[in-house]
Amino acid sequence: MSTKKLKQIENQIQKIKDELWEIGEMRPGSLTSQYKVPKEKKGPYYQLSYTHKMRSRTQYVRVEFVDETRQQIEVYKRFRKLIEKWIDLAIEHSQIKMKKAKRMKRVPEPSNDFMEGFSKWLESEDGQQSMEAVDYVFEALMGADLDIAGRKIVWADGQKLTIDQSVKKIYKQTGMNVEAIRSHIIGWLELGYEPKGLDDEQMELFESQINVWINEYGNSLIK
Repeated sequence: MSTKKLKQIENQIQKIKDELWEIGEMRPGSLTSQYKVPKEKKGPYYQLSYTHKMRSRTQYVRVEFVDETRQQIEVYKRFRKLIEKWIDLAIEHSQIKMKKAKRMKRVPEPSNDFMEGFSKWLESEDGQQSMEAVDYVFEALMGADLDIAGRKIVWADGQKLTIDQSVKKIYKQTGMNVEAIRSHIIGWLELGYEPKGLDDEQMELFESQINVWINEYGNSLIK
């Protein structure tokens, strides 16, 4: 059964790799329409806000590039989801292999062609810490909600915690790498939390608010 399950997981990972190979132009962030005179709604323009390497950035986008930029943002979201799924499957694959090896009382033979380049990172210390953290962070935040105005994550137990307080809470429970925990909490804010009942316009506003929150937090870390 474990051999069959391993093969199924490897097939799923291969499909993800195939999809990633076809990934086109992408970029992170949220695109919002702004006004030079907001009260009078005069001088409309588009602004792209995003965070990269914990630094927030903004960029003006000309009207003729708005549709293309929106498509790139959607591709980036798809990319992130594929990577998160790959990590989930890699964790499951590793756990099954270890259990299988324990039952057979031998060390599993290394797979030369499985996961190729990306597996090197997964096997590194950083990769292992990230794999453990993403699994626990997303599980810990299951059922959580957001208080965007208060910049708080509303945990399932009712606690309202900032990003840093949430990092500390998970760290106390697990002792995992703090930077890995922080990174995956931000990843959860960007992609893991899905508000319900929002139309396209409301979702665009929500994503913009999340991005502003993350940008503010990123700026606070480099002060």
